[in-house]
Amino acid sequence: MGVFTTAVIAIGGVWYRRDPDGAVQQITSDVAQELIDAGTPIIESISEFFGEIGDQLSEGALDLIRGAGVAVLDATQATYTLASSIVAPRRVEAVAVGWAMLIYTLTAFTIYNKMKEN
Repeated sequence: MGVFTTAVIAIGGVWYRRDPDGAVQQITSDVAQELIDAGTPIIESISEFFGEIGDQLSEGALDLIRGAGVAVLDATQATYTLASSIVAPRRVEAVAVGWAMLIYTLTAFTIYNKMKEN
């Protein structure tokens, strides 16, 4: 663990104090103001305030986001593979139904807009 100095930070309207040994505790705004008046620095960066823990949390959040993105792509690929394997024996019929649905939808949309204009 790194060398810490006493500091305060406000996160979501709640004040926290970091001791020189790195321990973090929630404090009231009155105590925070007393510490600030005594010359305790106010830290703006959460990762700077929490030190290694903040960096690890940031990296963990990025890993979670990366993993979620990969999971979405894998799920999309699996869904496409499943759908194509189900439709494969009736590909011609599926394409014909898809085009028919598209034409019906466009026709209904056009009729609705024409009726709305009148």
